[in-house]
Amino acid sequence: MPLFTFYAFIGLKGAKIPIQTLDHFPNDWQELRNILLDIARKTFNDYGTIEAQYTLEKHLSTRVKVWKPRLGSYSLKPFSYKRNFEVFFHMSYNQLIDDIEVKNVIFAPHHTNVADEYRAIEKGVKYRIPPIIPQNFKSFLENPKAVLEELSALRYPDYSKAPRSKYDKQTEKHYLTHLRTYLPWGEKVKESDYPQ
Repeated sequence: MPLFTFYAFIGLKGAKIPIQTLDHFPNDWQELRNILLDIARKTFNDYGTIEAQYTLEKHLSTRVKVWKPRLGSYSLKPFSYKRNFEVFFHMSYNQLIDDIEVKNVIFAPHHTNVADEYRAIEKGVKYRIPPIIPQNFKSFLENPKAVLEELSALRYPDYSKAPRSKYDKQTEKHYLTHLRTYLPWGEKVKESDYPQ
């Protein structure tokens, strides 16, 4: 029979402290919320913490092996893990009215029914419908017309939309006249050629 344990991140440097162990995962959000209220009471009474982050983790048998690469090579070695993430909570406890406020919840993908009940009861969102027209495109592959509509900022070195070369100077050209010019090979400039 698998065991489920609630951990609170309230220890030294955010270390996990076990709070309570369950013998089954809650069937619905209301049962899970009642357990969370008990856990918040226990955390407040034992450690004096009002707001904390909690995780619900499932204990697995050490016979379950995961193959992961060895350090510095591609060869695999067996790795046994003992806990599996189920739910992550961030909640605060109000001891005056004896109630909790669940600020953030992240469920594992196989608990979608409890996640839907949480959104319907706590957030008032019964179901999510993705928009037909997305508000912003993630990449040019989703919206290829954006390449033609907007000029690229990387095309011009001064980050403007006007095509201008980096070395194209639009200032007045000042022609400098040098006192000494170079002559063909072998000829020398006389002192009298310099302007006085």
